Amino acid sequence: MEPLDRNGSTPRAYQLGETLPDKSCAGEYWLDEPIHTEDQLQKFYGVSRSRKYEYSMRTTRLVLTVMTLFAADTNAGTQERLAACRQQIDSLDQRIVELFQQRARVVQEVGIIKHEAHLPVTTPSRERQVVEKAQELAKGGPLPAETVGRIYRKLVEEMRNWEADLDAAAPRSPSQSPATGDSE
Repeated sequence: MEPLDRNGSTPRAYQLGETLPDKSCAGEYWLDEPIHTEDQLQKFYGVSRSRKYEYSMRTTRLVLTVMTLFAADTNAGTQERLAACRQQIDSLDQRIVELFQQRARVVQEVGIIKHEAHLPVTTPSRERQVVEKAQELAKGGPLPAETVGRIYRKLVEEMRNWEADLDAAAPRSPSQSPATGDSE
């Protein structure tokens, strides 16, 4: 947007031989005097039009250079921040997998106990209890409790299926038959 003069209109560039419109003083020249030479025009504008264009271009190049450097620096900063976050995620994933494996060892022990006691692999009320507890623990966190519930339902389903496979593979006495139901 171009600057406005004191009358609220956009100022225009004056050419040699033109009379300037009002009685304001611009440098040594009254604005109602005609401008006859490039020197007078330079004094009116403070610099020649070509120099003014050159200054404008330098300023534009400088601004673009600064913006480019800022964008490059911002991109480098973004990449560093992403790398740090991804490293945290990798570390958390490692811990989560370790906890899955620890949980699987406990589920395996539960499966042995159930097998020895001739109990079914699945217990629907226990599965619901596990999912509900996970949802309760998730309240107040950034991940919605319903999402945590879906993740836990899948976790329990996978553990149940694995426990059932273990139960099916376990040696049985002739009086035992495989039972089905929910897992821990």
